[in-house]
Amino acid sequence: MPGIEVEQAIYASSCRPGIRGYQLVAKSAGIDPRVATELCRWAPTRLPGSAANRDSINYFPIDRQRVAISRTMCGGPEYSSRGGEDIVTRFLVLRTPQFRAYGAMATAVARTALALGGLTLRPVRSDGRLSRFSLPGSPLRWRGDCPPMSAPLVERLTGLLHRGHRVALIGLDDPLAGLDKLLARFSPAQRQSLAFSTGLQPTYSRPFAIHCLQDANARTIQVAEAEGLTCIDVSRSQLSSEGQTV
Repeated sequence: MPGIEVEQAIYASSCRPGIRGYQLVAKSAGIDPRVATELCRWAPTRLPGSAANRDSINYFPIDRQRVAISRTMCGGPEYSSRGGEDIVTRFLVLRTPQFRAYGAMATAVARTALALGGLTLRPVRSDGRLSRFSLPGSPLRWRGDCPPMSAPLVERLTGLLHRGHRVALIGLDDPLAGLDKLLARFSPAQRQSLAFSTGLQPTYSRPFAIHCLQDANARTIQVAEAEGLTCIDVSRSQLSSEGQTV
């Protein structure tokens, strides 16, 4: 099966002449201003935790024709030398037919891209140009352990999402594997509309339908519930009532 060429973009902190701060520092030719604006809306400037290797895999639809899979990670010290971190988000932008070639499974796109060296930290050209990224025409095969989510839990989550609720999954050891199991309960068209993040903090400006929170403290849970998410402690395999954490 022939490969597919997808657009790329990088969002990070930069001190370009005339503009400083977080912005798209690089993009391929097919990222038009409208898409660029939407990517910036979904890109964070913070990443929870303190480990240098922490990251987050994210997915969201841009419009009816395009979707984005991204990885947010630490890129080293910020340019200002104030002691902050440069949080870098690298995007792949796929058109709907390209996404459907992967069964509309953003997890499959992310794993395949990572296996081929995509969605990683790389030097950016001074002119901000990126080439398109080449993906195979179908996802690479992946074999992993079953995620620690029981069938009743998956059933309840499916029901919540079908009814338009947003959920926060706390303590999911392997977020991508858990998402595989959950997303498989939806049709390709439904999966295309289900935005998710494996590690970003809940916020109104990025309305992910599914958040995976590894070490959620009381404050994080409070923020998540204030944002309208139903918090579920997966590590204890107990369901919450809507809007309450068990």
